[in-house]
Amino acid sequence: ILIKDVVRALDSARGSSSEYQEVMRELWALDRALLEVANLAQSFETTVELNALSRATRRAAEQCKTCMEGFLGKIKRYEIALREGGSGNMVRDVKDKVGWALCHQEHLKRFRAEINGHSSAINMLLITASVSLTKLKGQKLQERMESTNRADQEAAEKQRGLLGKIKDSLDEHLKVIQTQGITATRLAERMKFFIALGSELKTFMIRIWASNARSYKILLDLQTRVPREFEPCWIQEAVRFTDALGRVAPIYLELVNSWEVLESVLTARFKNVPGRRKVEVGEYALQDRVSLRDIKKSQPFEANFLPGRKIDMSIVFSTRYPTGNSCPGCNMESELDKTAVTLW
Repeated sequence: ILIKDVVRALDSARGSSSEYQEVMRELWALDRALLEVANLAQSFETTVELNALSRATRRAAEQCKTCMEGFLGKIKRYEIALREGGSGNMVRDVKDKVGWALCHQEHLKRFRAEINGHSSAINMLLITASVSLTKLKGQKLQERMESTNRADQEAAEKQRGLLGKIKDSLDEHLKVIQTQGITATRLAERMKFFIALGSELKTFMIRIWASNARSYKILLDLQTRVPREFEPCWIQEAVRFTDALGRVAPIYLELVNSWEVLESVLTARFKNVPGRRKVEVGEYALQDRVSLRDIKKSQPFEANFLPGRKIDMSIVFSTRYPTGNSCPGCNMESELDKTAVTLW
């Protein structure tokens, strides 16, 4: 509290000199050192080092108290003039500031030196106490480690005793197991016959399963295979027929063997496509692709439709123009020979 009083008194001295602000910082440093001493005393248990630090700090605090009380008494009369804003009387404030600067600057320097000395002494005591406490903590840690090691050794001795008992018990169990092993060996010898018999039975069953699988596969193959008497067998090569729409289809002479059958086939092929009416009324022409010879219905069917022959079909349109080499739809002239079949 006394330190804060001195700080408040000097805080008003900013109008006189910045030197007094240095005094304030030194006082705050002293206050922090005293707080560190209090925190150190609360954080650790009471020891010889802490007791010595407490006594030395108490003496330093008493000396600081005496020094600060004397200094407060000296600056009391100048407090109003030195504070910010002053007393309101400029002449009086200037007079007091000049008087303070002339008469009490030496007291201020001496006060600063004493405060610095006390702060340094307390900080040195703190450092010494910290080193001692660190050493003490190391000793206590060493003692704890030694105590832990002793406890570990005792536990290890107990564990070794337990392990000895376990070993004896295991030896007894081993003897029992060896006896049981002899009995098991005899049983194993008797079981070998059954194992061999089981292996033979397994092999026999695998063979039966494989035989059944082959039989099942053969049965499936027989079910999916069509007898040869039901398969199509074309003796003659088919006629390659290209209709008026450019669709190519084979004509098997074993099935299509007359003009009537051919007309039925063409009617069915043009059922839902352009040219159906022309085919139904017979307005179409057939031509051999190789010889370019027209095939007429007045000729025998067997004489014109020979195996391997290529026959093209054309739709016949009636024309209103003298030339027969133009498209019946758009009237476009064809550059091909009039004797050739032209697809429009």
